[in-house]
Amino acid sequence: MRILYFDCFSGISGDMILGSLIDAGLKLSILKKELSKLNIGDFRLKAEKVKRLNFWGIKFDVHCSKKKRYTKIEEVFSLIRKSSLDPDIKRTSVSLFKRLEEKEKAVHGGEKEGLSLDQLGEVDSIIDIVGSAIAFKELGIEKIFVSKLISGTKIGPATLELLKGRDIEYINEPFELVTPTGALIAASFAEKEELPPPFRIERTGYGAGKWNLKSQPNLLRAIIGETNPKHILGNGAEQDSVYVLETNIDDSSPMVFERLFERLYKIGCLEAYITPVQMKKSRPGIVLTTLAGKEIIDEAAKIIFEETTTFGIRMHKVDRFKLRRKTKIVKTKFGNIRANIGYLGKEIMSVTPEYEDCRKLAIKNKVPLKQILKEI
Repeated sequence: MRILYFDCFSGISGDMILGSLIDAGLKLSILKKELSKLNIGDFRLKAEKVKRLNFWGIKFDVHCSKKKRYTKIEEVFSLIRKSSLDPDIKRTSVSLFKRLEEKEKAVHGGEKEGLSLDQLGEVDSIIDIVGSAIAFKELGIEKIFVSKLISGTKIGPATLELLKGRDIEYINEPFELVTPTGALIAASFAEKEELPPPFRIERTGYGAGKWNLKSQPNLLRAIIGETNPKHILGNGAEQDSVYVLETNIDDSSPMVFERLFERLYKIGCLEAYITPVQMKKSRPGIVLTTLAGKEIIDEAAKIIFEETTTFGIRMHKVDRFKLRRKTKIVKTKFGNIRANIGYLGKEIMSVTPEYEDCRKLAIKNKVPLKQILKEI
């Protein structure tokens, strides 16, 4: 998987994002060609190498012959949808502006109609947002990670609304280091601060902000790499990390576990199971084990507390190997069945049919389940 990690040690803004990605290999000519499909009039893109304290980065700027401004969000939606941009880029760009619309409404008391875009309706801001979507597509980025954000003492209400739920650290610099555009892109592609999994670094780039700070360089660092663990582990398997939530229970009714598992799987837990154990005072009990991604561990823990009698949950992060998975539709004489195919590198290791598909076809065709399994 190709990933992008933004190290926001000195803030993040739209021009810093594009500057860092140009420094990391995005061609300015391609960006210009794609942005021209927006039909927003005459504009010129400039990418200049500048110095911030003792470090160099790319300062990205947009120059327009006529200062055009879109005052309503609907105008921008129309502009994007009528363009000849790639459909994926259109969807990404529209979703970014929809998120912006939602947060702006929250700041302005939930207005339903006539939302004004203020500075974000200017051509350079639209280019920053749509240009970022173009850049991610062009560079083949599949997942984005964003570090903790460092902010100056100046920060706008829309920016704060966009960053709800994220960690932020202030430094004593009287500048707007985190802009609404930067916050929009950071919050939309990486909901929470999260470090990337192990990966091989392919490219790095630095985007320069407009400020000359006293304490540190006003730069955004972009790191692009590949998480395919065959480069790291040598066995061809993929690797990721999950969290294990575990608790011992000896005083819950067995009836609660069906509902518990139903709720855990509904929010996206990977596994939930119980193991019988003997506990203190020779009581029979169980160990409840749940595997979940980082983004849902808070919700999973809340469900466990709500549905069981436990007073505490142990939690730890584990790394795991996994086969690369593809789902294929297999046509059989009984009907179509989904099959999960597991690859180690290019070699097929496992083929597992979807049980529910098999069960439904066994009922429909009035044959034993094992006959369906044998057929697939």
